[in-house]
Amino acid sequence: MNWKARRSAGPYVLLAGMTLAWCVVAVARGDQAPVCDPRPVESNLPGAPCAVTEADRLRDQLRRERINHRLELRAALVTNRNLRKILATDPSVQEAVTIASLVSGVDRGHLWTVIRCESGGNPLIENPSPRSDAGGLVQYLSTTWNNTTFGRAGLSRFSAYANAIQAGLVMRHTMEPWRESRHCWSR
Repeated sequence: MNWKARRSAGPYVLLAGMTLAWCVVAVARGDQAPVCDPRPVESNLPGAPCAVTEADRLRDQLRRERINHRLELRAALVTNRNLRKILATDPSVQEAVTIASLVSGVDRGHLWTVIRCESGGNPLIENPSPRSDAGGLVQYLSTTWNNTTFGRAGLSRFSAYANAIQAGLVMRHTMEPWRESRHCWSR
């Protein structure tokens, strides 16, 4: 080691020696061993809690935010992959509407018109209003859906088949559940 390296290492050796001496004195007095942030800060005095600078706090917060962001991205990728699998294997909405029309006896064109008004033909759509949790092809509320035959059987209101068939069965008797969108489908 040359003389420049020894000279620049001096303050660090002195600081380490002072810290060790302070710890020995504290233990000899019966104080608890200091539990501090291992990074050197100015206010690590006997009896005072270890100080954390604003820069340290911000760095830790940024690190936590980056970790949370990575976890959210991974969850979004998994959800996206699962959604692609579902959409690749699920039937088309037109097929579901045709089967619902055959099962219920309701005119396919009328059923399709109501579905277009309610959801635009998207079985996965949800009402964006915070006051309503309506979703699916014909925008069933979760409480209403859970009281239907398909809901009690555990089928999702976002299933194109179940939603279209249930809507057709209800439309055979009444159009009351869709009275709010009557201006759209009654033309």
